[in-house]
Amino acid sequence: EEVWFDDNHIKSLSPEIALLTHLKRLSIYKNELTLLPDTVFYMKGLKRLNVSANCITFLPEIIGNLKSIEVLDINHNQLKTLPSAIGTLKNLQFLYLAGNGLEGLPESFQNLKNLLYLN
Repeated sequence: EEVWFDDNHIKSLSPEIALLTHLKRLSIYKNELTLLPDTVFYMKGLKRLNVSANCITFLPEIIGNLKSIEVLDINHNQLKTLPSAIGTLKNLQFLYLAGNGLEGLPESFQNLKNLLYLN
């Protein structure tokens, strides 16, 4: 139910990661990712995703497919914007955004009614 790929100099993640259908927690902290394969955003049971300390510059609108996500850690990447679909993550409770160059938050952000912690 948990997979940790932390601190491994990973540059890309295989789309086959989505074959781990029972995965609830995925941590890819401190690697060299510039993007995530779309298949990650179809992992319906995923509750915690940690992609902090990478080089991610973009999150797609399909992030809204992560309906079960409760903890999203995207600290210390290279994001300038967030997709508006982030506001559809109704179960999101903890969102870590520090260390990016965010220029603002999408208007849909106000829809995150269950958000308990934001940094």
